[in-house]
This record gives sequence, structure tokens and C-alpha cells, in this order.
Amino acid sequence: MQWQKIQTTDNIEWQKDDSGIYTLINWNPSDNVRCDIMSDNHEPIMTFVGTSDNVRKHVIKFASDNGFSLSLQHASYIGRELALAELQQTSYNQS
Repeated sequence: MQWQKIQTTDNIEWQKDDSGIYTLINWNPSDNVRCDIMSDNHEPIMTFVGTSDNVRKHVIKFASDNGFSLSLQHASYIGRELALAELQQTSYNQS
């Protein structure tokens, strides 16, 4: 495949996956980022605490190891929101 430059990108509509999970992302000054993985029934499944990069990796591994069909788009979005929470030192609910 030959490299080609794409100068502009169009908006791509969000595609909800069938993972059955969503995340609650919180900033905690003493622990960095906290990410609660929640079920569709709003019950906590797992919590990870640490830097946004480490939490991101553990969330993806947890989803993969436990049979959640997390799409690449959903995974990248969670990573983005974890980084934003850490950089802005704020909390965020992702669905």
C-alpha cells in the first residue's frame, strides 16, 4: 500500500458497540485516574486506578480477557477520555 496524504477528514458518526459496558472516569489527586467499568444495569464490574496510560491498558485487557466486544472506536474513545481526565484533572462519565 502506498502512502497518501488525506488533507481533511469528515465527521464519522459514532457506532455503538455491543460490549454491554460503559465507564465512569474520575480524577483523584492522590490516585490519578479512577475508571469504573459498569454494566448496562449500572452495576460496577471492575475498577482500575493509576495513570491514564496504565488504566487504559488494563481496561482493554480486562474487556478482552472477559469477553466484552469492545470496538476499536470505543476503546480509543475511553483512552482519550482517560487522558483528558488526567490532563484536565476532572471527572467524566462515558457511555
